[in-house]
Amino acid sequence: MISAAILSLAMSSTMVPPGQPVVNHAHPAHYGQPMIRIFERRGEDRDRRVAWEAYCRELDTLWAEYRAAGSTPVAWRKYIDAAGQAKRRYVYQDPYLVPIVEE
Repeated sequence: MISAAILSLAMSSTMVPPGQPVVNHAHPAHYGQPMIRIFERRGEDRDRRVAWEAYCRELDTLWAEYRAAGSTPVAWRKYIDAAGQAKRRYVYQDPYLVPIVEE
């Protein structure tokens, strides 16, 4: 254990050549300098969030219609069909979820 500490100290003391400045290579949130991040896809992320919320609202509406219809097997099939169509619309309109079709 002590030999590992001595080896670590010896290696860390020889990593920077004499007379050269020591550069802080700390990662964000590891006692380093603060990092400024620029989110270039903020608009796209916002559009995806709005689409997701609309999809969830549509599913909630379809579920309420199913429950109002008495939760019958016919209403369940209608709910499943409508939910599948809503999911298909949501997936095909999302640029990250569009299936890749081999040509």
